[in-house]
Amino acid sequence: MSLTRRRQSARRMLVVREITVVDAATFIGCSRSHLVNALRGRTHPNADVRAKLPELLGLPIEALFDEELLATDYAGPRGRKAAHRG
Repeated sequence: MSLTRRRQSARRMLVVREITVVDAATFIGCSRSHLVNALRGRTHPNADVRAKLPELLGLPIEALFDEELLATDYAGPRGRKAAHRG
């Protein structure tokens, strides 16, 4: 199933609070690229993002991401780069 690529509320909240994506990713302990993709609705947020981003922003996860993105757990990286890992 393809995700609806739509900017998530979490991105707006980072901007409002003047927190950069790099700073948020560092706090969360995830890659900047994963966080950017989740904020753009391109991928499901991983467990670290689901746990730490609400803590950073002081809001429940349901207020930060669309229900569609939260309905499924993050399955890990895909594509050529993922195939070369390990």
